[in-house]
Amino acid sequence: MINGITKIKPFDMGEITGMDFWSAMMKDCGCSVSSMPDMGETKPYTNNWEYFNPERVEYPERLPDYWGKVYELHNKPEMGDCVRFRYRYVHVPIKIMCRYPRIPVCGVFVLDNNNVKYNAIKANDLIWIGNEIEEEK
Repeated sequence: MINGITKIKPFDMGEITGMDFWSAMMKDCGCSVSSMPDMGETKPYTNNWEYFNPERVEYPERLPDYWGKVYELHNKPEMGDCVRFRYRYVHVPIKIMCRYPRIPVCGVFVLDNNNVKYNAIKANDLIWIGNEIEEEK
């Protein structure tokens, strides 16, 4: 781990469930489905699969831009739950089916379960936060 960042091995993209199919059909029929928001294209920030632990950062000024933004967001006073619950983060360069949203997305995700170790992460352990990073520009 260097300055809170660890390169990790790729994991599977997650599985599409029966509920995902039902939700997609409802959306196609004009319903609003909260787990499938309307959004633009997502993009990775690097080609690396990375695990980021803000508690292990020694030099915030040396973080890559995307992890620097996550670090700043994580430590904002109004984001106190991130620190209190010890959130960690993962960068995934390919589209996966994470816990939320239930559409293929890539970029930065929050890992909110402290029982999941960095070498055992699965797509369903992650919640996408990439749009929050983009808004911070």
